[in-house]
Amino acid sequence: MRISPLYRTILSKLTLSLILAFACTASYAQQVKSDIANFYPMLDAYSSKSNASLSYLAKDWKNTAKWRKNARAKLDELLAFHPEPAPLNSQVLSTTKRDGYTQYLVRYNVNALQSTEAFLLVPDNLTKPAPAVIALHDHGGFYYFGKEKHTYTDNQPEILKEYVQNLYDGRYYADELAKRGFVVLCPDAIYFGSQKIDPALLVDNKGYEKK
Repeated sequence: MRISPLYRTILSKLTLSLILAFACTASYAQQVKSDIANFYPMLDAYSSKSNASLSYLAKDWKNTAKWRKNARAKLDELLAFHPEPAPLNSQVLSTTKRDGYTQYLVRYNVNALQSTEAFLLVPDNLTKPAPAVIALHDHGGFYYFGKEKHTYTDNQPEILKEYVQNLYDGRYYADELAKRGFVVLCPDAIYFGSQKIDPALLVDNKGYEKK
C-alpha cells in the first residue's frame, strides 16, 4: 500500500512528538524525587544536617505503622493544644430541600473552647445503615468561605462562583456524593467560614486593638 507524502509527513511528525514527549517525561521523572519538586534538593540538604530522626526520609522504616504512630505522637506533643472535650450540643440552624437530598446547616462543639458550623447532606429515601463521608474544603483562596466551596448554597456572590469554577470545574463534590446515596458532613475548618477571624477583634503585636 502506498502512503501519500502528506500522510507520511504527518506520521513522521506524530512519531517524533511522541518520542520527545516520552523522553521529556522520563527525564522529568528522573529529576523529580518527591511531590515538593524543585524544593527537594534544598530541603534534603537541610534535613541531612539535622537529627530529624522521625522524618520518613531519615532512615529505612520497615514498619510504617510504627513510624506513623511515633510521628503523630510527637506532632501532637509539639502542637501543645489539648482542650477539654465537650458534648456536641448539636443544633439544626436551617433546612433546605435540594434535588435528591436535604441540606441541613448545623452547629456543634468541636471541644470545650470551639464550635463550628457544617452542612449535613442527607440523601432522599435513605436506607440505614448508610455510607458516610466527611467532606473537607480546601485551604486555598480566601478565608471568608469554607464549606461553601464544595457544597452548593443559594445566592452565591460572583467571587465564590468563580472560585468553584476555577478549582472544581463548577461542580460541588459534596452534593455529588449526597446524590449518590452518601450522608455527607461538610464542616468549616478553623480560620474558615464560621470559624474565620473577626477583623473587629484584631490586635497588634503589642496587644492593642487595631482601629
